[in-house]
Amino acid sequence: MITLLLLLNAAFFEPGLVPGQTGKRNLVQIDAPETVQARAGKEFEVSVQFHVQDGYHINSNKPSEEYLIPTKVEWDASGAKHVSDDFPPADMRVFDFTNGKKFSVFEGTRTLKARFTAPASAGSVVLDGVFKYQACDQHACYPPSKVPVHVTVKVER
Repeated sequence: MITLLLLLNAAFFEPGLVPGQTGKRNLVQIDAPETVQARAGKEFEVSVQFHVQDGYHINSNKPSEEYLIPTKVEWDASGAKHVSDDFPPADMRVFDFTNGKKFSVFEGTRTLKARFTAPASAGSVVLDGVFKYQACDQHACYPPSKVPVHVTVKVER
């Protein structure tokens, strides 16, 4: 545990870095549709694909240790009601810093399903959110980071 905290501390205070940056840009990229269609008053789904750069992983939405930072999407309030974010199953992996313990992580390309209920009237609604994650490599974890998510919803009667 102390080794992990020292590694995290070193990552947070690496010379020349602003807190929240790892020096390695775009460890996670988001691919969400620009526009989706929905029926007024009905539930709809937005598929949000996330790509974790090769050689890295991010903690799952349900990390195996309570001190790990979960991956999540925080959606701003809008005319559409957020129902849930359904994440894919995570991988269980052992890393150099886990002392043989398996951690719940995402690697590669995955898709989460964000569910909303459309407003009762026709028109357009904008969904703005922030995909929050903590990336790690085989040896250490980096400061938490975030990527914006933006989707326009065309609501029809």
